Formats: sequence, C-alpha cells, structure tokens
Amino acid sequence: MLNIIGTMHVTGPVLQGSTATNVTTSYGVSGDELRRLVAALRGLLAEVNLPEDDREEIEADLGMIEEEAATGQPRSQRIRPLLRRLQVALTAGALAGAEAGAREEVIQLIDAVQRAITG
Repeated sequence: MLNIIGTMHVTGPVLQGSTATNVTTSYGVSGDELRRLVAALRGLLAEVNLPEDDREEIEADLGMIEEEAATGQPRSQRIRPLLRRLQVALTAGALAGAEAGAREEVIQLIDAVQRAITG
C-alpha cells in the first residue's frame, strides 16, 4: 500500500488531439520516502557522539515519523513540527557535527518532504 502524506488530487481535462480526457494527478509524499528519510537520519546518528538526552529526543521524533509513515493516512500536521525540529538539529544543533555531505543530503530530503506536504 502506498501511503501519501499531504495528498492533493487534481482532476481536469487534458486535450489530446481533438478529444478531452480527464486526468488525475496526485501530489504528496509517500510513507516510503519518510522511511528513507528516517533511515538516513539514523545513519547520521551513528556518526556523531551525542549526549543521551539529545539522542533520545531525536529517536523519539524518528519513531513518530515511522508510526505516521506506517498508517493508512499519515497526518501532515503531526509530521511538520517533527521535521522542523530535525532540521534545526541538523543545521545548528546536535547533528551539526555530522559529516557535511551526508548531513546536506538529509537536509535536502527534509526540504523535499516539507514541500510535498505543504503542496
């Protein structure tokens, strides 16, 4: 099952020659994309030496994202604040010391997920 967060379905006529056909296009982010993001963040966590409190907080956020990714209808309003906190941890907080290339890749994943959720 493909779970889509922040899904928007747009249906409208598309002209093909002299015939109009209704086409539906869906926008959003899949549970698979969220799981890929969580895996990438866990990879970064393995690279850095964090205080236990910081590690537990990040793991709790990742666990909530995984829970939402596994549901039939993930809730974007639950995921947005988690993504913002993780982005802060990556850019200025606990994970700022992670290897720059891997960190930048995860930041780009978070940005893509946030854009997909907000439409």
